[in-house]
Amino acid sequence: MKNVVILLVEDESLEAKELKQKLEDFGYQVPYIISKYEEIVKKASDIMPDLILMKIFLKEDIEAVNKIKNLDIPFIYLTEYSENPLIFEKTKITDPYGYIFNPYNNNQLKYTIELALYRHKKEKKLKENENKYRKIFNNDFDMIHINKIKNGIPGKFIDVNNVGIERLGYTYDEFLNMTPTDITAHEKRSEIQKNAFNIFEKGYHEFEITQQAKDGKKIPVEVKSTL
Repeated sequence: MKNVVILLVEDESLEAKELKQKLEDFGYQVPYIISKYEEIVKKASDIMPDLILMKIFLKEDIEAVNKIKNLDIPFIYLTEYSENPLIFEKTKITDPYGYIFNPYNNNQLKYTIELALYRHKKEKKLKENENKYRKIFNNDFDMIHINKIKNGIPGKFIDVNNVGIERLGYTYDEFLNMTPTDITAHEKRSEIQKNAFNIFEKGYHEFEITQQAKDGKKIPVEVKSTL
């Protein structure tokens, strides 16, 4: 197992020591125990732990947790209030990676931590893939767009790259309320249904069409479309 570093936030010194020992018995490293919320962000920034276990302090936790989330560090709440729905309602908006209830059951403690680490690893990988996709998407020399399908023809834009925005003069938000019909020259709109049929029949279709920019400029383009 990778050396997992956990930052522990607990204001009861005896419980903190007992929990630290349990975590170290599992093979985790617990270099620090923090007792005050105002110390969390600084210490987390210094050591960049793999996970933070923090006791819930209702008055201070929201602000501190938001700063921790900016550091991309997963966190789990430690609480004694398993039967108090108010605690859950006030803390769920911070999107924790789980709750561990006192008294701490060894299995619950271990599995909740491992699940949080696994979830964060997957989310990080997904974010990296999204960033790679976005880099390719926006650095392409051709217009690329993704659309919903409605009634057998392309519907509203879901996404469009920078080339499309610059070429046609619409903002990204304007595109999200438009369809390919809106950027097609009026005299070419009658061809949209035929092209859509070919795309659905073959799964891929190349065709020529004339797009019309926001300023009225007409731009002949070759389209390569796939499902």
